[in-house]
Amino acid sequence: MTYLYRGAAGYRAEHANILRRMVARHLSVPHAFWCVGDDPSGLDPEVRFHPCDASLLPLSGCYVKLEMWKREAGFFGSRILLLDLDTIIVGSLDELVARPEPVVLYRDPLFGRAEGWLYNGAFVLMEPGARPEVWESFDPKSSPAAVKASGLRLHDQAWLGMVLGPDMPVVTAADGVLSFKHDGVRELGAPPPHARIVFFHGRPKPWQVDSAWIAEHYR
Repeated sequence: MTYLYRGAAGYRAEHANILRRMVARHLSVPHAFWCVGDDPSGLDPEVRFHPCDASLLPLSGCYVKLEMWKREAGFFGSRILLLDLDTIIVGSLDELVARPEPVVLYRDPLFGRAEGWLYNGAFVLMEPGARPEVWESFDPKSSPAAVKASGLRLHDQAWLGMVLGPDMPVVTAADGVLSFKHDGVRELGAPPPHARIVFFHGRPKPWQVDSAWIAEHYR
């Protein structure tokens, strides 16, 4: 699944369509691809659409993504894999989705540095309804202010760290889940052989980089 809504860094329906096609090529287990957002226009027929909670959209950041932690999220399927739209899939996802833990998060590549935080919201693997306190403890009026007061950055993923703590199961670069900017992919000019996913946090986005490996995979 992924999220697509107005104001989200200029993303378009075609970015969700491309992500669905990449997932289809690299995930062999039966699955459905969901897009949660505020407008289904332009989505391919193979993309299932679910409306997001529009009341969360005026909040800064990506707090709308916290909806996936609702107890009632089972209609998405028995297992949820969230990927952000600025993702390139270059290898099999099968081993990643086979992880048995109820929730697996992506350890932020800047973890341990002054500017880093615990988890990056670009990847979440979970059983629907697992750790519902992420959603149920969130108050649109007070929680964003609590995140800001904590000194943590980037809103929804800061909230994940505040609620879940530092010891959640994670995927990292060792699992083939890489950051374009922070794990050497940009400097190498291509992902390493063990790569499965490359995330393009911030800028540039995949469609802003002229590279043969991106043209091969991002389609």
